[in-house]
Amino acid sequence: FFTEYRQLPDGRIQETEFYIDNTGVRFISRDGIFVTQSIDMRGGAPVPGTEGTVQYLSGDETLPPIMPEMFWRGPTIRRESGGPPMQEPMQIEAGPQIAYTIGDCAYDAFAVTQLTFNQDGSIFEDQLTYLPQLGIAI
Repeated sequence: FFTEYRQLPDGRIQETEFYIDNTGVRFISRDGIFVTQSIDMRGGAPVPGTEGTVQYLSGDETLPPIMPEMFWRGPTIRRESGGPPMQEPMQIEAGPQIAYTIGDCAYDAFAVTQLTFNQDGSIFEDQLTYLPQLGIAI
């Protein structure tokens, strides 16, 4: 399993996860936190019919900058593979800045908890580490 990060010309982040069974998933996001698109991958290529989108009802341009100790909550609409729209509030909470080391490189970082409140009453929780100097979350 490994993950590849690329910054797109418009500043968004493309994150592609590659799994050992030759499958994966690609996400397009702002700052590696606010995902706007996803698609399953097989053999390094997108799988048609597996697209997902997230629309932030406040508008992408009003999403807050990712910073230590921030809090944001807002409504989203998620669509999976052309299915019906699902209203799913999202919450982002960041911890204090810490030092983080990858190999021989030291970075500023902070923990980010992302909660998605699904229509069925379940809550999806993603624990990330945001690296401001790289503009990505891992």
